[in-house]
Amino acid sequence: MKYLFYVQSHIAFYLALQVKEYLKVNNKDAKFISVRNYKNKYHSINFLDFSKYYDAMSSPMSLKEAIMALEEIDLKVNDLCENDNYEFITHSIAPPVWQFIATNPKCKKIHLIEDGSSSYHKRSDFYIQKNLPFKKKVINFFKKLVSNQYRIYSQRAPGFPIFSTQPLFNDTVYYGIYEEVFPFVPPSQKVIFKQIYKDPLFPYQPTLDHIKLIIFDATIVEQRSLMNEEEYLNLIFPLLASINSQDKKIFYKFHPGQFKHITKQIKDFLDKELHAQELDKDIPVEQIIIHNHNLEFYGFYSTLLFYAKRHGHFVKSFIEGTQHPKLRQYALDNFNDYFLKEIFKFV
Repeated sequence: MKYLFYVQSHIAFYLALQVKEYLKVNNKDAKFISVRNYKNKYHSINFLDFSKYYDAMSSPMSLKEAIMALEEIDLKVNDLCENDNYEFITHSIAPPVWQFIATNPKCKKIHLIEDGSSSYHKRSDFYIQKNLPFKKKVINFFKKLVSNQYRIYSQRAPGFPIFSTQPLFNDTVYYGIYEEVFPFVPPSQKVIFKQIYKDPLFPYQPTLDHIKLIIFDATIVEQRSLMNEEEYLNLIFPLLASINSQDKKIFYKFHPGQFKHITKQIKDFLDKELHAQELDKDIPVEQIIIHNHNLEFYGFYSTLLFYAKRHGHFVKSFIEGTQHPKLRQYALDNFNDYFLKEIFKFV
């Protein structure tokens, strides 16, 4: 049996290592796939990059293209797993490319790991399969009548909520760092590790003690359109200026999903006004959190604020107590009580 780990971020990588240890998977049976050419500079692991398929399926594609992609993915996964059966460890099987891997006949089990704040969101629709509208059911029925290819495709990409694998997989195990993870999953299905994986290969850097670290995410503009670009920049520049410090170094890290023209303006401000330094993108913030002490973290909705708070660091969200209707409502609609009370300070 092989164990196929999908990794797209540092936190997913470290969860993968925790799951690998928990399941006692030996190195030769552990296989890794990624997107965005994810690498971890401290580990010499070969990742099979699936960005080509992930990016293509993020946009509409023809049935013929989808069937070709399905066949290519099957061949690559089977080759990676040496034509052996495998268990698939991922953060979700909602995207079609991961559905293809999950519904490959050689896939025998699914494990879901936390990866970001959505793993802590209190939204039942992330877990419950919704019925298709009647019109959609009729259209799908006629497609199946006239297209064997569509029938193959729809069986292999049946559609899943973000954190559900039913009805195809009923014995899914969920892995997370803290008890609040996957709030609609029964405790009996969850394995809780209680702290971030402390990577023994991460070079401990005591010079990072007592720094200030600004963590940007892509929620407000790029992902959720809670503000337009001008509103966002007008909001953030005064907030950044308020954390200026003479006694502590200031570092910052952007989210890969942020628009480059926005990050350029923010970077120019941080460099000029705060003499701040951009953190090397290859350095996992998760390891900075667990290896260092007395840090200050600033940001908006990033899960890294949550991790930092749980590890005893000072944390301040820029939406703390906000009355901006969209920013506030997004937090209230999605985040659990710990975030609302301890991070956003709404209650």
